[in-house]
Amino acid sequence: MISLPLVVNDPRKIILFPTATSNAFLYIPGTGYAQKDTIYNSIDYWLKFNAYQTIPLEGIPILSDTIDVVEGWNLIGCISETVLVSNITSEPENIITSNFYGYNNGYFITTELLPAKAYWVKVNQNGKLFLNSTKK
Repeated sequence: MISLPLVVNDPRKIILFPTATSNAFLYIPGTGYAQKDTIYNSIDYWLKFNAYQTIPLEGIPILSDTIDVVEGWNLIGCISETVLVSNITSEPENIITSNFYGYNNGYFITTELLPAKAYWVKVNQNGKLFLNSTKK
């Protein structure tokens, strides 16, 4: 599960992740997965690679973001800096009803969101999540 933590010149999957062995798929709540050729910020994607690898990304850092969520499970991305789950706020308040889950050969509960990664979270109503860098 990946996300794009930077504003880039060309957000096409083939440019950003040329070594990927699959198409990029995004999760649309209530609908399922959809294949996409372009990778957008704040949105997460399933993307397959043959092996672990480091992929250099260049662009303008994103230090805060507002992510729209819908009731139920949502797959969200991260900003350019690590975000502690305890610092994520919402509107309306207290709509987050689950832990945040990452994926690495299986799901795991996380206490922080990492740049370029994506995470599952469940909310009890439509709203917004606010991610902010703690760096000054």
